[in-house]
Amino acid sequence: MTLQLPPTVRLSPQKLRIVQLVAEGKKNSDIAAVIGTSEPVMKNYLHDIYDRTGMCNRVELALWYLAHTETDSKAREHL
Repeated sequence: MTLQLPPTVRLSPQKLRIVQLVAEGKKNSDIAAVIGTSEPVMKNYLHDIYDRTGMCNRVELALWYLAHTETDSKAREHL
């Protein structure tokens, strides 16, 4: 999967990974463990992502991710 970001949105590879994990339904504590940071730091990352993308919550962010991710048709069927 490749996330197609609008030109005005810039996210680091780590923040893109956070967006992907949110879209997969992971909890903050699980995401923090995956990226190797504390939950409070991960929450700060998430709020920065919301600010940069214009999203207000996890559901909006997950839907935005799925709408802007290129996948082949078989992969999309499993999302």
